[in-house]
Amino acid sequence: MCRSLKELWLALILLAATGPSVFGFSLLGPLTTQPAGEPWQLPVIGYDLGGDIGTPKNLGEGYRWNTPNLYYACDSTFQNYFGSNGLAAIDQAFGVYNDLAPLTTYTSDLSEWPLTTSRINYRAQALGLVDIKSVTMCFLAEQLGLAEPDRYVWTLHDRFLPTGGTCPLDEIYFVVRRNFDPVTYEYSSFINGVLYSYEIFEFCTGTTPLAFAGPFPVDVAQASDTFTAIASDDALVTHLGLYYTGLTKDDVGGFRYLMGTNRLVVESADTNSFMQITNNSLQLLVTSNLTTLAAAALTNPPATLLTLFPGLVINNFTQGFSNIVTTNIFAYLTNFNFSPPGTATLVVGTNYTTNVAPIFFYQFGNVITNNLYANGFVTIQTISNGIPPFSPPGTAPRLITNTITTQANFPNGSFFLLPTNALCGFSIVSTQLVTVTPLTNVIVSATIAPGTVNSNNLSFTESIITYSTNYFLIVSIPQCSNTNTVALREGIDKVNFFRRDFDSLLSQLWAPITNSYTLTAISNNAPMVQTFFRVVTAPDILISAADLTSGPGSPVHFDLEYTRSINYDTGTTPATLGGPGNIRPRVNYTLNKNGPVYFNPGTFFVGTAITISNAPVVKNEGTGILDFLWGSFDGTTNAPIVYPSGTSLANIENQVFLQIMVSGPLPAGNVNVPYSVQLQANGFQPPFTWSLAPDSPGLPPGLAPPAVQGDSSIAVISGTPTTPGIYDFFIQVQDSGGRTTQRNFSIEIDP
Repeated sequence: MCRSLKELWLALILLAATGPSVFGFSLLGPLTTQPAGEPWQLPVIGYDLGGDIGTPKNLGEGYRWNTPNLYYACDSTFQNYFGSNGLAAIDQAFGVYNDLAPLTTYTSDLSEWPLTTSRINYRAQALGLVDIKSVTMCFLAEQLGLAEPDRYVWTLHDRFLPTGGTCPLDEIYFVVRRNFDPVTYEYSSFINGVLYSYEIFEFCTGTTPLAFAGPFPVDVAQASDTFTAIASDDALVTHLGLYYTGLTKDDVGGFRYLMGTNRLVVESADTNSFMQITNNSLQLLVTSNLTTLAAAALTNPPATLLTLFPGLVINNFTQGFSNIVTTNIFAYLTNFNFSPPGTATLVVGTNYTTNVAPIFFYQFGNVITNNLYANGFVTIQTISNGIPPFSPPGTAPRLITNTITTQANFPNGSFFLLPTNALCGFSIVSTQLVTVTPLTNVIVSATIAPGTVNSNNLSFTESIITYSTNYFLIVSIPQCSNTNTVALREGIDKVNFFRRDFDSLLSQLWAPITNSYTLTAISNNAPMVQTFFRVVTAPDILISAADLTSGPGSPVHFDLEYTRSINYDTGTTPATLGGPGNIRPRVNYTLNKNGPVYFNPGTFFVGTAITISNAPVVKNEGTGILDFLWGSFDGTTNAPIVYPSGTSLANIENQVFLQIMVSGPLPAGNVNVPYSVQLQANGFQPPFTWSLAPDSPGLPPGLAPPAVQGDSSIAVISGTPTTPGIYDFFIQVQDSGGRTTQRNFSIEIDP
C-alpha cells in the first residue's frame, strides 16, 4: 500500500514489530464501501484507512487480471520531471515482471526463488533517496492482486464491548489470518520464512483506527531480515536507500495462486475484448491506388478527404502551410518566316508560380497498405501529327508516337479500408485477380497558333502515364461479440507489459492498438481455447507526476510518494462472497514531483517548544526533517541518480525531434528459427546511427544489434535465437545533429 496510511498506525506497527515491516502473500480485493466489499472490514478496526485501495480477501476470493497483454505509458507530466532516466527506471520495474516465465513452469516448492531480495545503498540512504524502480515494483505487485501480508498476516475480524463493559479491559476481539503459504495455500503465520505473532492495540476513543492487530516477528533476531516480499512499499518509506533486486518466493507464489492454469474461476473477458464466436465468412476486397490517397491527403482538409474517400476513418490530423511551386508547361505549333508551306514548328515554354498552400498530416484508423513502394514506373508519351524531319517534298503528315518509361520517386502501391465488420480482425486467404490500370494525364497539348494555316491538321500532345495495380482479395473475417463472454476459465499463467508511448513529449495522443490473445475455458470437463481481439484505446496503466504534498491548511502528514487507483470487476462475483473477481484497466499511477520536502514539526511532535533567548519558537532548515527524494540506484558503485535530472530531461526533449517507432510489441521468436524485426527512426536530420545503448543488457543470444537496411532510418534486428527467455534491452539511435534517443524493448524467445 502507499505511504498515505495514517502515520500513527505505521508508527505503532513498527513498535510492535521492534523492527521494519515485511511483505508476503495476501490477496487484495474491494473495500467495504465497494461492491463485494466485506461489511466487517471497517476503518474502526484498521481497514479502509487513508490511501487504501483494497482490503485482504480469503482464500478463493482473490482478484486477478485475465488480459495477458497490458500496455503502459508515461505522459508528459512524468517525462517533464523525471526525464529519460526516470523512464528507464519504470521500464526496468516492468521488466522484472516481464522476465517471469509462465508461472506453472516453476518447481512446486518454488525453490528457485529467494526469500529476500532487499538491499541497502548507503550513499542513497544518506541522501534520503527512495528508489523509483523498487516503488514501481511494489505498485505492480499490488495491481496484480497481492495485498501486504505484514499488515494482514494477523488481522482483526471483530471488536465488541459487552453491555456495561469498560474499554479496554472488557473489549472482546476476534483475530484471523489473511496470509497464505505460497506452496500449500494454507493459512500461514510465516512470511518468507519469518514467523509472526500479533499484539492488539486499543485506543477506545479518538480517530480511526481505534483498534488493530499488530503483527511482529517472534524471533527478534529476525527483525532485520524481514524486508522480503514486494507487495508493499512501507519498507521503502521507512528505510530510505532500500532497493529490490527482484521478486521473492512469496511474491511468485501469490501470482501463481491467482493466475496459474490450475486456478479455475468463472469470469468474463474485458469489456473491450471481442470473442470469436462462429466460423469465418469469406468476403471480397478490392484495393485502391495509394498514390491517389497520398496526394489527396496532403492538400485536402478532412471534410473534402472524407468526400473523396467514403468510409475513411481519420484519428487525428495537423495542419501546416508550405510554399508550393507550380510548374506550368505550354506549347504551340507555328509557322516561322521562310518555313516551307504546310509545315509547322513546335514551341515549348515553362513558367513557375509560387503560392502558399495549406498541407495536412493525417493519422488514419482503418487504412491498410497492401503494397507500399518508394518509387514506381512512369511513362512519358508524345503524340504528334506532322511531317517527319528530312522527309521528301510532298510527304503527307502522319501520326508519330514516342514513349519513354523510367522509374521515379513517389509513394506508390495499393491500400484498402478495414472492413467495418472485422471487429476481430481478418486474414487474406487468396488473391482472386490482379489488374493493372494505366492513368493518363495530359501535361501539354499544342495546336496551330492563331492566324496560321493548318491545312494538314498538325498537332502535338505530351502525356504522363502512371500505373495502378488493383488486387481483388478474398479475405476471411471471423464473427465475434463482446457480450456473453462468461465462462469457467484457467488463469492466464503470465502477464506481459508493453510500453506504448504517446506521439511526443508535447502531446497526449495515444494511437489505438488491436491486440489478439487466447483464454482457455473449461466446457464438459475439457479445455477449449477461445480467441479474443481487444481494442486498446488508452493505456492500461497511465503513469504521471503531480504535486501530492498536502495543503493548504490540511492536517499535517508526511509527504505522499505516489497515489494510484485500481478497477475491480465484480460482475461474476457470488453475491455472498467477497470474491473472486477481476482487475481491469484503466489504472492511474501518479508520482509526487514536489522535490525535497522538509517537515518542520511543532510541539505536538517534539514534546517541547524550541526557544532562543526567550523568543518565540524558531523553526528553520536546521529543525526541519528531510522527508524523501526520488532517486535511482542499485548495488554498483555508480552514483545514485537524483530527480529531477537535467541531462535526463534533455534526453526526453530530444524525443520531440527524434523517435524510435515500432508497430506494437516486438513479436516473439522461437529457438533455432530465424528472426527479424524492423525499427524505424523518425527525425529531422538523417543519416541515423543505430546501436545498443551503452548501459543496455544484451540481446537474446543469436540476435545481432540493429543494422541499417538501405535507408538509414530503417534498422533490423535479426539472427537465429539460441536460448529461450524474455530479454529486455535498450536501443539507441543518433541523428546527424547529435540528438540521441533511447527506447526500451523486450523480446520473448520460446523453446
